[in-house]
Amino acid sequence: MNDRCLMKDRVAMRRVLEWLSRDLTTEQWDQLATFETWLIREAQPAGGIGPAEHERVWTRHLADSMLFSIGIDDETRTLIDVGSGIGLPAIPLAIAWPGVSVVALDRRERRIDLIHRACRVVGLENVEAHVGDASSWRETHDVATFRGVGTVPRVVRWAARLLVPGGVGVMAVSRTGDEPGGGDAPGLTTTVVRVPIELLDSPVTLLRMDRRVDS
Repeated sequence: MNDRCLMKDRVAMRRVLEWLSRDLTTEQWDQLATFETWLIREAQPAGGIGPAEHERVWTRHLADSMLFSIGIDDETRTLIDVGSGIGLPAIPLAIAWPGVSVVALDRRERRIDLIHRACRVVGLENVEAHVGDASSWRETHDVATFRGVGTVPRVVRWAARLLVPGGVGVMAVSRTGDEPGGGDAPGLTTTVVRVPIELLDSPVTLLRMDRRVDS
């Protein structure tokens, strides 16, 4: 990637961080850059990202992953990323929030092996990667993220199971083909969040699911 593309991609990340009222340390920027290199050199040949994705890793994967932190605040201690694949958004979120214990959950053992490898390369100690799926996972968490996995009704049911009272689920619905909906679901209050189109290279719509304290 040439310097001009890299600068453009970093600007996109900074726009997302500004929208989130979040900043990163120099060490965290370096960790994200290391993860970008790993995605291109190891994850892409393994089929973790598409063959043309190397030109937009920052916008399509890293900055996009950071959007899922809308569910994280200073009280967050645990997060589960369902259908994590090669660690998106789990690893970028773990980099940005080192005080949060992150579980990356995926049904494919090969993908979990890749997450373990990525965590070693990046130097992350707050990520656990497990083979499994949302329907069989028994622990509950402060935050649950869902990027490119499941339909809206299914994810809403998963979120109701996986979240502690007061917890927050975040789902990307831009590419599912589902209508994101809104209003209340069993035990949850759902809100559609439309990300400003100028932040990334494509429109993004998120569904925020707040588990009610009295549920």
